[in-house]
Amino acid sequence: MNWTKGQKQAIESQSGDITVAASAGTGKTTVLSHRAVRILGLPELCPDVSDILVLTFTEAAAGEMKLRIAQYLKDKANKNIYLRRHLLMLDGADISTVHSFCKRIISRHFHRLGLNPAFRVMDEDESKLIKAEILQQIIEEAWDDFPQGMTHLLDGRAVSNPSHNFLNCVIDVSNFLDTVISRPNWFDRALVYNDAAISAASDAVKNQKQFILDNLKTFKEQFKWSLSLDEKIANGHWKEQIEKQCIPVIACAVELLEKDDLKNFIKHLNSFEKFRWNRRPKEFSDELKKLVLSAADKAKEGFKNLNAFAVLNPDYTALVAGACSVQTKVLIELVKKFDLAYQTRKQQLNCVDFADLEKYMLKLLSENGDVAPAKPSDIALQLRKSYKYIFVDEYQDINPVQQRIIDLLSGSAKVFVVGDVKQSIYAWRGADCGLFVQRLGKTGIDESKSRVDLNENFRSRPGVLNFVNEIFSRIMLESIAAVDYDENAALKPFNASSDKSAKPDVELLIVDDDPAEENDDDEEQQTDGISADAVNRRALTVAERIKELVEVEKFEVYDKDISAFRPCRWNDFVILTRDFKHRANNYVQILRCANIPVVSDSSAGYFAATEINDMLSLLQVLDNPRQDIPLASVLRSPIFSLSDTQLAQIKSHKNSESDFYSLLESVAEKSDVQDLQKTVSDILRRLDDWRTLARRGSLADLIWQIYSQTGLLSFVSALPGGSQRHANLLKLHQRAIQFENFASSFNVISLSRFVNFLQKLLESGGDWAPAEPDSSASDAVRVMSVHKSKGLEFPIVILAETNREFRLGSHIGDCITDNQATIGLRIIDENSGTKLPSLTWQVIKEKQIRQSLAEEMRILYVAMTRAKDKLIVSGAAESKRCVSLLSSAALCDLGKLPRFLIESAKSELDWILLSLAEYEKLQTHFKLPIQVDSRNDNIFDLIIYQPDEILKISSRFLKKLPVGRYETIKTPLPDKTLLENITKNLNWQYPLKDCASIKTKQSVTSIVHQEEFAEADRSFSFDSFEKLTGRGDSLVIGSATHLVIKNIDLTDTVDKDKICQAVNRLLKNGYTTKQAAEKIDISAILKFFSSDLGRLVTDSKNIVLREWPFTYAVSAAELYPDLKNCTEEKIIIQGIVDMLIKTPSGLVVIDFKTDRIDSSQLKQRSEHYAPQLKWYCKAAAEILNIKNVTGWLYFLTPAIAVKI
Repeated sequence: MNWTKGQKQAIESQSGDITVAASAGTGKTTVLSHRAVRILGLPELCPDVSDILVLTFTEAAAGEMKLRIAQYLKDKANKNIYLRRHLLMLDGADISTVHSFCKRIISRHFHRLGLNPAFRVMDEDESKLIKAEILQQIIEEAWDDFPQGMTHLLDGRAVSNPSHNFLNCVIDVSNFLDTVISRPNWFDRALVYNDAAISAASDAVKNQKQFILDNLKTFKEQFKWSLSLDEKIANGHWKEQIEKQCIPVIACAVELLEKDDLKNFIKHLNSFEKFRWNRRPKEFSDELKKLVLSAADKAKEGFKNLNAFAVLNPDYTALVAGACSVQTKVLIELVKKFDLAYQTRKQQLNCVDFADLEKYMLKLLSENGDVAPAKPSDIALQLRKSYKYIFVDEYQDINPVQQRIIDLLSGSAKVFVVGDVKQSIYAWRGADCGLFVQRLGKTGIDESKSRVDLNENFRSRPGVLNFVNEIFSRIMLESIAAVDYDENAALKPFNASSDKSAKPDVELLIVDDDPAEENDDDEEQQTDGISADAVNRRALTVAERIKELVEVEKFEVYDKDISAFRPCRWNDFVILTRDFKHRANNYVQILRCANIPVVSDSSAGYFAATEINDMLSLLQVLDNPRQDIPLASVLRSPIFSLSDTQLAQIKSHKNSESDFYSLLESVAEKSDVQDLQKTVSDILRRLDDWRTLARRGSLADLIWQIYSQTGLLSFVSALPGGSQRHANLLKLHQRAIQFENFASSFNVISLSRFVNFLQKLLESGGDWAPAEPDSSASDAVRVMSVHKSKGLEFPIVILAETNREFRLGSHIGDCITDNQATIGLRIIDENSGTKLPSLTWQVIKEKQIRQSLAEEMRILYVAMTRAKDKLIVSGAAESKRCVSLLSSAALCDLGKLPRFLIESAKSELDWILLSLAEYEKLQTHFKLPIQVDSRNDNIFDLIIYQPDEILKISSRFLKKLPVGRYETIKTPLPDKTLLENITKNLNWQYPLKDCASIKTKQSVTSIVHQEEFAEADRSFSFDSFEKLTGRGDSLVIGSATHLVIKNIDLTDTVDKDKICQAVNRLLKNGYTTKQAAEKIDISAILKFFSSDLGRLVTDSKNIVLREWPFTYAVSAAELYPDLKNCTEEKIIIQGIVDMLIKTPSGLVVIDFKTDRIDSSQLKQRSEHYAPQLKWYCKAAAEILNIKNVTGWLYFLTPAIAVKI
């Protein structure tokens, strides 16, 4: 293999600890696995495979790592006896996730922790349920234990709204502390940070003063920026004011703050109170004046607003400090009570959660607990002897507890870590990229530690890399993103010659749109402040561009499988968006309207799916029928399919003031509309039956019976996105099984508890990822979040919605936490009811805003570096906004943009425009009001969509446009003739309505009114169902079994080897999944070929046709005997016969069934499938003109053939 210089150094270096800073697409996983293989091949360094420890952060990454190491060992094992030995022993090697490794060690030493050896790891959903129950319990206890403190804490706060309940912060704080090394130490520091007596020497005061100093430096930078623009554009018109009246004010403020002269500093904040800029020169426009002085105006405004900081507010101690101290103590007590109750509950259930795995591991490894510096225990010393080499993947995602564990394990072991600060995007779950930055910093100080930079990219075309470098070389500063985008970080193409196109590999699509429009829609049209129309317009332009690339331009992408370029397909595209929850669905709908196949990969949105909403409403009704909204929802849903008219009739029946369930009971008892009475009676009877089943049976049984009796699985499968909907419903069933297996559900399983669990999950803003249907062979555009795309690569990446505004600080609540600054509260003022921020809250908020900005930048980097062949950046911006951004940045003389300009960006698109301001394409299109130097490098194509162009696209893709927001529909004047005509038209009956619902072309399956997979699933064993993945349902396994039978070589006797060969061929060619292949019953197939029917198949005298498709015409009367009209019309029947055998004595038709049944169910199931087989026989006889036809059903599981 041809290694780059950096890769070779990382793999072969003999130094101690090695830290690899691996940029995107540079082969870091390959490097780590090859280094492991190299060390295993040197017996003097690593005599045994158990001498290495490889840690990752996901099961998928651990599996891939083990697979790669195994493959590399296999490739070299022929030449190295040690490698052959290592390959045989690899299954016993410690190559796993951090959590799996911790669990393994804890299981060995459970007695040291007082754990039951049979402990199990709690499901995340079970943990959430238990935490919600415990919170309710400890709040009730707290009102008894310290009522006055609870009153102080909760007075004026929102506690009744489940989704915005302040008390949820107790769970949030506890969850946050899972990544803190010492809980007791953190609690102690929290009390000090929030002490009522503010000391000038306190860490909180020092931190806030530092923030103020940083702001003052920014103000000075802004004034100097305006000064430079003034000299370039206005010939120094405002120079004297800036130099003598503005900059000295900032310098004086810095001096006062450094002297701790806060009294005079506060007075000094009014320095700009009467300040006014000189009038602009006559030849100067207001636009140019704003350009020159914009930064200075922001500095003036920011300087005046400094008095909002707690240390500069003389009233802070009286208004906030005392209350903050008391409320912090109460909140900490609540968290301690919660932690104790939760721990006790887990011990009762003999469970641990994932955070416990790390905490218990730390307890085992550290002799002095969580006290720093940690002293290794005897177990740690023993493990240190075991591991000579430690490898850690994705090190930028590590948290402090995991870091301490690795430190205690390492000892004299050589530690090899790989990561990339630029791809650290998981701060929200505790990852601290600062730990990786610290490790990188030590490499220049400690000779035993070395650093290797990998920046040669194997993934993307040079054009994509050039664009990425251009953006981040200007905006990514160490002071903002924790890393400087320098030569070491810049991406270099490994093979520059791979770029075959002279056209740019990057496109910038900008919709000329007014962002204000996103906030002036009717409330019903808004989603979290986002206008659906505005998002749809942008989605239309993306859909248009995708169709052009696929159908018109036939853009070519490089295909590794064929080692050549080929025209792009739908599945080469991925649409990435930062705000997936609120915008992705718009793109999915628009792409479907444009006839573009699309699948959506979401980590949330499960409960928003219509079919899941319907099922949840039904479960709520079964738990408590007297809930009008869920009941109406169920009645209107496909489960019962009542029409709006029927619902209105029920509502108007007798006393309409009654609850809806009482009205149903009244209608069932007596109604003038007999059909409605019968329908409602059937509904109530069915609800009663299901309620009885819920009391007597399991939740999973209940849900499956609902699916079976209503045909809901079949119904949703026929809708758009049917496979997704079908998978969602199966996932609900699987979740019910998991819920029943919760340790906390032992002997207390109930529908009520399950419904309560789901409601609490929804109320807390929780969600599940939609189920993933089997789309391994799907040719469709993918829509996913940037976070989910990390670690993946795609030929064509469309980064959409880059105009989405950053939410820096806007989502910060009344209680926020930090590892160092501990906990901050906003206090409710007793008199005014307003929220007053505490000193610590302000400190943490400022820190979180900066961290959020850094993470937004790193997310943008991750998104852009997913592209292999083409990157398309899409967004919307008003022309004025673009001109302002471009004009400011185009006048920058430095390579990097000023920090204040980078921090002032409101969106990803702002950053992109600021970075590309020097390019002539943008300057020319937006007609900048100033003359600036420009670059003509052709690194991107610029495509601007005007409103009229989008309207044309819309008319092509959308069949019917919605009424505009500003259009009004005029109410016509009453007209008797018009009313009569309308009534006549509404009451008109189609004379052939009994024929209208009959399809001209039908499948045999639909004719017999049953979906084969639904019937097979009805008796599905819940035990085996639980073991299957979401993709491995009976339909997939049945299809895979049929494929195997179709592809078996029949030239000779069929044995087990031939069947296995067929399975392997299907796997290799991607016709089935690994999960489905593992579930295929090979012995059952072998039994068929050993039977009398099977011997007919292998008889050389016979002709065998497998998966024989047919199209056959019959009269409508033959299919529908009760039909009054159209009896002579022809209906086309289509189907596929599993196997036809032409014998000298006639035709044999075989239909294979994979139902899991026994002999007692054989008769019922045979009768069910008989009509389908008879149609197969009839069609085959007439098409092939053979009179003697015999039909056989062959059930593979019991190995029984039934003659029909």
